[in-house]
Amino acid sequence: MLPCMSALHTPSFDLNLLPVLEALLRLQSVTRAGEVTGRTQSATSHALARLRETFGDELLVRSGRGFLRTPRAEALLPEVTAALASAHALLRPATPFAPATSTRRFVIACPDLLAAIVPSLVATLAREAPRIRLAFEPLGSGVDERLATGALDVALGAREDGPSIVKRPLGEVTFGVVARRAHPAIPRGKSLDLATWLAHPHVVVGTGSGTPSFVKRALDREKLARVVGVEVPTFVMALYLAAETDHFFTAPRELVSALAALLDLRMHAVPVPVAPVEATLVWHERARADDGHAWLRKRLEAHLGALLTKGRDGSRR
Repeated sequence: MLPCMSALHTPSFDLNLLPVLEALLRLQSVTRAGEVTGRTQSATSHALARLRETFGDELLVRSGRGFLRTPRAEALLPEVTAALASAHALLRPATPFAPATSTRRFVIACPDLLAAIVPSLVATLAREAPRIRLAFEPLGSGVDERLATGALDVALGAREDGPSIVKRPLGEVTFGVVARRAHPAIPRGKSLDLATWLAHPHVVVGTGSGTPSFVKRALDREKLARVVGVEVPTFVMALYLAAETDHFFTAPRELVSALAALLDLRMHAVPVPVAPVEATLVWHERARADDGHAWLRKRLEAHLGALLTKGRDGSRR
């Protein structure tokens, strides 16, 4: 390998001399080396003198009307050539992201609440980028750290905050109550009333955050309490349980409506006011200039934003 700076005879090495060194060693000519590096013959001769002092070797010695490489120069040439190639590769502009041919892998963290929209999302992305690979992971813990290290590209629905965390509002989700179509407490054609909703058991999703859910907060404000019959770890499990039992499940209607329809669940209005919740797309500042990442963000914003309700000001956020 090329000697490290501490091994050279001078305390510092002018990296601008590296192309000159490569040209001198490869061409074994001061004149031709000057031509390919854009230097005068005098400047090239001066550079050779500095290089000889730096490496403590003649590098090129006279032979007739030309020069020959010394053994040290012969050993240096492949190393210098490789070092220059690495430098050029390092400084080469990034290859633009080409969706049609890219095989890049994107990792998206999201709650299983989004299970119903994943197929349409995958299909939407595949129309432009048929060869990309998508990996979906649960939100879990340490989202900010996973975004910072690149283990995640984006997170949907995360509530992380930090100086390097970027959050983009997608819109709002509103809440509804799902119950099986033949629920005995809701006669056909009737709406769900407060007394019925409070009297029957509910299935809830345990988030593990230790903070009350949005529905629980709404109940607390009204000084009401519901009966929690079952707590499950995922939204999909809650939907299946509501479809097969008389439990009610209160969840974001925009995100569960597709699965609710497949499971023959009816959607009812929540009998107490539950404020809409902002849905967000989250990523790390480190990825801002990555055009592949920007492409993914733009497509996620368009696809998910179209599913969500408009903000309170009447415009999509």
